[in-house]
Amino acid sequence: MKRRFLALLLVPPLLAAAQVAPSTSSKSADTSPAPRTNSRYRLEREHVLEWNLKISAGAYEQVAKKNSKWDAAARQALTEYARIRTIGGDVERRFELHQASQEAISAGCDDPMIAYLVAFLNDEQDARTRLPAHKSELRSVADRLLESAYPAVCKFWAASRAGRRDRTRAGSVFSSESLPYRQKAQRYLVEMIEEPTTPTYEIVNACRNWLEGIQGDDGAIEQAIQAIEPAVRKHSTNAYFHHLIKGVCYFRYGWSARGSGYADKVTDKGWELFGQRLKIATTEFEAAWKLNPEEPATATAMISVEMGLGGEKDAMERWFQRAMQADADNYRACLNKLTYLEPKWNGSPEEMLAFARQCARSTNYGGQTPLILYKAHDTLARYLPESERNEYWKQDGIWKEIKAAFDKYFRASPWPDTSARSRLLLVAYRTREWAEFIKLYSEMKVVDDSVFGGKDYFDRALAYVKSRVAQTKTAQ
Repeated sequence: MKRRFLALLLVPPLLAAAQVAPSTSSKSADTSPAPRTNSRYRLEREHVLEWNLKISAGAYEQVAKKNSKWDAAARQALTEYARIRTIGGDVERRFELHQASQEAISAGCDDPMIAYLVAFLNDEQDARTRLPAHKSELRSVADRLLESAYPAVCKFWAASRAGRRDRTRAGSVFSSESLPYRQKAQRYLVEMIEEPTTPTYEIVNACRNWLEGIQGDDGAIEQAIQAIEPAVRKHSTNAYFHHLIKGVCYFRYGWSARGSGYADKVTDKGWELFGQRLKIATTEFEAAWKLNPEEPATATAMISVEMGLGGEKDAMERWFQRAMQADADNYRACLNKLTYLEPKWNGSPEEMLAFARQCARSTNYGGQTPLILYKAHDTLARYLPESERNEYWKQDGIWKEIKAAFDKYFRASPWPDTSARSRLLLVAYRTREWAEFIKLYSEMKVVDDSVFGGKDYFDRALAYVKSRVAQTKTAQ
């Protein structure tokens, strides 16, 4: 196995790699794989939305205390929650979710699921502000939800969030208060897996999230895997599904042994266990793919496995092609390949940007894949010392090509993506396109200020841009 060490990147070579070449997209052939017109993933996404509505708004109809004073607001909140869980949490959707939840509560609704939605949003805010009050609120609400008749999946996510590490100035740790919630989360994880109607996507996401949350505690992960395996067999007799979930588990188990630090900080034992467990994951994912090559999750995961094992680019590329063949909107597969191509893993800045530009101009890929170009530039800028990152964004052509990628995504997107528009606003700020910043800002109803690092940072950025625009007008 290759042990990759992060080489020191000198500023001039990195900036040279990022130089924007003249566009030849109108003449160049699109070499990206043509998608299957009937991707199982797209059909499953529709099924997932239907299922999310069932376990939220549908469950409310069955178990909640209803009243005309708050029913409409509660149903709206739970419907927004189902959509967020299926297609992502744009800031406008989250705002609507928060407003509807608060409206229901203000009208007298004491339903634990509605209360959880407010605590859930506040807990996400806590990720930025580290307010202990939000964690306390979340655990109080989780206690009520765990005693309710709502489905196991709702209880799993509530207990999982309540049992996460507490953030301290020294880092994050599991407190004594979190232990009971972790124990309950695993119990409800098993229950939701055993339920035959739970979609594969939800089970994969839940297992991955749970194992990431306890990463570093090999004993806890061993117990989790021992509990998950029989639940998987109870859920389905499909051998493909068994191989897929075991692959997911051993992939996270491997990273638990390695840790998330740079390669030179990993112990010999950590490398040994990392390699052993990722090889088991490889065996499981390969078996799953042979049984069901139309499922994108398997090939998508194998891109990251090849990265971890230091696999050759040909092997990684083969899995990438398979993932995109199954789902041409597969942003995760593109992101995994971009990570593989990072200098600290198996690639270079030149390879990252060449691939990202292919994603941006492809006529076969869809969804958020054009935005990989923004991710590539943002990642490369972070390789530089913070004091030198501004120089990266000042290069000619970066704004033009990133804006073109975002515009392509916006034209195809069926919903207003405020978070994406906020990221484009940040690019305008970084590239000093003051007029473009003001134009974009004037067209937005709300800005996701977390993209800028929080409200205070965004307010200062906005004030600075306005002052630069005023100076320009005065000079004219």
